[in-house]
Amino acid sequence: MVTNEATNTDHSAAGHSCAHCDSPEDHHALDEKGIVDSYRRAMTTTGIVRGLIAVALAISALLWAPLAIVAGILSWIIATAVGLGAVSASASKYGTANSVIIGTVASAAVLPVTAWASATWVGASPAFAIAAGSGWFLANALVEFLRDRKLSGLLIADSRDGEAARQGVLFANPGSPWAGLGWSLFSAALFGLWVWLLGLLPLALFPLIPLQVVLALFSRKAAK
Repeated sequence: MVTNEATNTDHSAAGHSCAHCDSPEDHHALDEKGIVDSYRRAMTTTGIVRGLIAVALAISALLWAPLAIVAGILSWIIATAVGLGAVSASASKYGTANSVIIGTVASAAVLPVTAWASATWVGASPAFAIAAGSGWFLANALVEFLRDRKLSGLLIADSRDGEAARQGVLFANPGSPWAGLGWSLFSAALFGLWVWLLGLLPLALFPLIPLQVVLALFSRKAAK
């Protein structure tokens, strides 16, 4: 007769222990190494996909609107700098968690403004808007590639920071690399869309600022 050993195992019997940590007590054990290795593989895969998309967009956009690519890159740098500045300025007064939210709001509020500036500078034809969005994605992709390389190395480091990073991955902080790639594509597409729209209707800047803030906060909530 075939028996199920896992079902018939007496966990209260002397000598029983957890296969992961040798504890005699019943508990749920996470496969830390498996989860971390899977996360690192996901970062590698998304890094390759992100790089291929960035190169393809940049090469194609260079053919018709190289200046718009520059506008997109500069816009990303400005929005990111404003967000980081807001985090730095508010961290001591409001705490780390709240300062990150403030930085997210500040960066999101600036995005439509930089889109309007880009449309004013290089034009707002669909081709220019796509090229500007490509520049935004290119800048973001480069920074995320460097960030993921640093995190990948940290996850296998035998240090206190490495252990903290591994614990973060176990509890989905940071979130999935695929979700990060999706938001990068979405934000670049939005930037290109806003460049086109604001070139046609500059007054749309006023409702777009709060809309972008709501979208950014929603993305943070969804990523948790």
